[in-house]
Amino acid sequence: MGPLACLEVFGSALRDDFRADSDVDFLYTPGPRFKREQAFGPWGQNHMAEELAGIVGRPVELLDRRQIQRHRNWIRRQHILQTAQPVYVEG
Repeated sequence: MGPLACLEVFGSALRDDFRADSDVDFLYTPGPRFKREQAFGPWGQNHMAEELAGIVGRPVELLDRRQIQRHRNWIRRQHILQTAQPVYVEG
């Protein structure tokens, strides 16, 4: 059994091509106490991404790990899942 909740970074933040104008890509695995209505506001506003952007000081792309695990593009799916590095793990 994996972690209850997890935040992972992937993409250019882990590579040499990370620039001053790059965003930071994160995957999240929601834990049992995750409240979707608190994380996402009206019209799909992503409060979690906004909070992370404030912490890291740059734009953030935040993806649910479960969506990536089911992504139809197997090359993108495999690349993201194999390169993602955990930055927070609960459980």
